[in-house]
Amino acid sequence: MSDLSGGLARLVDRIGDARAALVIESSGIEVATWGTANFEAVAAECAELWKRVRSSETLLRDRAAETLEVRNAEGAWLLLSLGDEYVLALLSGPLVPPGKVRFYAKEWAIENQEDFA
Repeated sequence: MSDLSGGLARLVDRIGDARAALVIESSGIEVATWGTANFEAVAAECAELWKRVRSSETLLRDRAAETLEVRNAEGAWLLLSLGDEYVLALLSGPLVPPGKVRFYAKEWAIENQEDFA
């Protein structure tokens, strides 16, 4: 894989108020990180949450989920599928519009899609 940590830094610069970002394998192994967080715990929790969402695809008419957002007053985690094996997890601040985060995260995923094929 190319310089994904540098790529994550460029992504969060576009978003503005981002706190942490990581690319994980669907098994929970960290591939690249940016920011400050307990990445080992975050990776494990995000991978487990993503597995549960993906296994619930029958609720989505047999189509796999592409994104998941968990938001509260402190901010939001966005999980974005990067193919079958990888997930982007991004923590943004509370004032960042969700659409902005989704737009830039999807744009970043497209720009880096060869890394996740």
